[in-house]
Amino acid sequence: MDIVVSLKYGDFTERDPMIECFTECLMKKSGFMYDDYTYNKTLIIGFAGRYLEPEGAQTVYDNCIDRFGQTVCVTGFEMYQCIHETAVSEWVSSNF
Repeated sequence: MDIVVSLKYGDFTERDPMIECFTECLMKKSGFMYDDYTYNKTLIIGFAGRYLEPEGAQTVYDNCIDRFGQTVCVTGFEMYQCIHETAVSEWVSSNF
């Protein structure tokens, strides 16, 4: 499976420095992460809020805001993975 498709569907098993840097770039280009490696709370909650109730969207942000890795690329990957996994978990718990 193509790595971009894998990431989109929450398969984080394939991980190397290039993939980590890709997700860091994705997070910055999408506006979720600023150049100073802080996060855009409004955008993250707004994105999660497209799929979740407001409380669930806030949970996504709260659970992921402290994700910082040893490098900027690891930080981007960790945050992307956390947003994806927390949003899916919140969606499942509120719908089933």
